[in-house]
Amino acid sequence: MTMRFALRMAAALAALSSVASAAPVADPALRPVVFRTQTMGTWATLTVVTADSVAVADIAYRSLLVLHHVDSLMSNWTKTSEVARINREAGRGEVAIHPEVLTVLDVASRVMRDTGGAMDITVEPLVRLWGFLGGPKRVPSQSEIDRTLQGVGPDKLDLDATKKTIRFTTAQTRIDLGGIAKGYAVDRVAEALARAGVHDALADLSGNMFALGHAAGRSGWVIGIRDP
Repeated sequence: MTMRFALRMAAALAALSSVASAAPVADPALRPVVFRTQTMGTWATLTVVTADSVAVADIAYRSLLVLHHVDSLMSNWTKTSEVARINREAGRGEVAIHPEVLTVLDVASRVMRDTGGAMDITVEPLVRLWGFLGGPKRVPSQSEIDRTLQGVGPDKLDLDATKKTIRFTTAQTRIDLGGIAKGYAVDRVAEALARAGVHDALADLSGNMFALGHAAGRSGWVIGIRDP
């Protein structure tokens, strides 16, 4: 490198430095801000892409409250939820249904019919029998399984969307919305975020996800399966 070339490079770098120092300060870069809550038997994560975490904190808080609201209606882990009330009363006659629960039950009933019972919300007695819901986990005997199956199946539900009522055809029938309630809850969170003007966010409720817009610095959201 000649001395003349070195001097030119030094002069050019000095000029660039001068331009950079004179340029206005850029706005803070968009970044992911994560909010979490424990609900519906798991952890929920809401990631919002923003330049101001304080500005979106209230929106995120109110959106996550939607999950707790759905949990209060559809949880099988409490005795005070709407589903718990239905399970106590629908085996004795028609029971009026909360509008949101009716929405989920209506979709679940159609999926039950369309899949020939592959997706079945009446499996709650079997879930309890195996100890997956509030009891020691165990392998029941075949006779116990056969006896429990008498209250399980799509034909055990009499849902009237017009009257907004439900009735079980057997006294031992119970419903479990664990296979659909989380998806419904995430959909409601996405709606709440959109109404609040949030364009880029990812709601994740134990793998039940809804993506809005894109991640920071990307054209979309990258979703992976931990162990396919």
